[in-house]
Amino acid sequence: MINIQDIYNLQIRTLDEVKNLMLESKERISEIYTDILDEVLADAELSGLSSTSKTAVWRLWAFVTAVQIWMHEFLWVKYKAFLDQAATYAQPHTLAWYQRKALEYQHGDTLIVDNGSVIYSPIDPDNRIIIACSVKETTQGIVVLKAAKDDGNGGLTALSEAEKDGFEGYVNRFKDAGVRTQIISQNADVLKLVADVYYSPGISPIDTFKPAFEAAINEFLLNLPFDGVIRKISLIDAMQNVLGFVDIGINEMAVSVAYDITPNFVNVNLSYETVSGFLQVDENFPLDTQINYIANV
Repeated sequence: MINIQDIYNLQIRTLDEVKNLMLESKERISEIYTDILDEVLADAELSGLSSTSKTAVWRLWAFVTAVQIWMHEFLWVKYKAFLDQAATYAQPHTLAWYQRKALEYQHGDTLIVDNGSVIYSPIDPDNRIIIACSVKETTQGIVVLKAAKDDGNGGLTALSEAEKDGFEGYVNRFKDAGVRTQIISQNADVLKLVADVYYSPGISPIDTFKPAFEAAINEFLLNLPFDGVIRKISLIDAMQNVLGFVDIGINEMAVSVAYDITPNFVNVNLSYETVSGFLQVDENFPLDTQINYIANV
């Protein structure tokens, strides 16, 4: 169901946000402004508006009008995108619908049946613990839901056993009859990266380059789409954005599912699809002990 507050939120923006939007869309605003000027100058009845000064009152009004037209266009585009998304998730029994329902899980709260729909009473978004979820269907017809919650530090972590059990019970309540489901919520897959990294000390000394380089790797992993794929070439692209980076020789790039004692590393030749849905550097193989930094002089 569309929340009217979400529609209002399309228009509630700070002055800085509006300014940034205008800067990003300056070409479109300029195009509208130019069209208005051309119309005015071509109208014989408006021949008195001949000043070429940018601060001429009529030109200022033309610019204000151009901005208002652009803002109107922008809001309609945003509103259409909002409606398209709402329509996608509103269709029952699709994978997108399963994902939306999963994200509405309120741990420990009471479910009721209202007009044939399984919902919480009361609905309390503050009690929703799942912030990342993907839904896929296997060739065997099993609907697989991967889920994770906020770890409190801007990252993801697995649901506790109690939370996972509660979530599974919730899914069993709203899923279609006869549909087999599987719930996956486990700690992050872990990355082991052994490499020789060449950097330019004249551009970025080691005390600056090393933390920036390792932060870039961690940031890249953090921003991977949930249940996405890590591609070696994309990781290298992220490294190349670090000031002072020259080259890298990757000696080993491997990923394992979360483990307690023995890892099960799989070499990443081109790409790797996460099992848990997210990825982080293996604490047993921290970057600062696995990467050899070499000054390129």
